[in-house]
Amino acid sequence: MTDPQYPPIDPAKAKAARNLHLTASLVRLLGVGLVAIGIAIVNDQFPGMPHMVGYLMMVLGLFQTLVLPLIMIRSFVKNQMREEQGSDLPQQD
Repeated sequence: MTDPQYPPIDPAKAKAARNLHLTASLVRLLGVGLVAIGIAIVNDQFPGMPHMVGYLMMVLGLFQTLVLPLIMIRSFVKNQMREEQGSDLPQQD
């Protein structure tokens, strides 16, 4: 059985992809932290903080965990495709 032949990888693109992966992972981790702090506020672990602040932090944390990394990755892939095709794709940001 032979190994599949992959095209050569551009080191700059590989570094950009690694950086994006690291950034998306950190964004997700910070979002989980926001959700945890929001839950603690709602459960009165921080006396004097209004519950609405906790709910707001939970919603923002969920957005940061579930949606924001997808937007970042989609934007990165669009830019990569635009570069590979010589800017033939229309600008739709």
